Amino acid sequence: MILHEPGTLRALLDAALTQGWHADDPLVKEMDGWTLFDAAARRHGATAAD
Repeated sequence: MILHEPGTLRALLDAALTQGWHADDPLVKEMDGWTLFDAAARRHGATAAD
């Protein structure tokens, strides 16, 4: 998964939403973004090693 490819940001946002992130939530929630990459790569149709 390459960050500048179309669909990569959407895959990362979908993975964050799946893990409980809400864009309109006024409370701050700290998440480790690195944990989103495997899920995003699966959604995007790539492997984490790409």
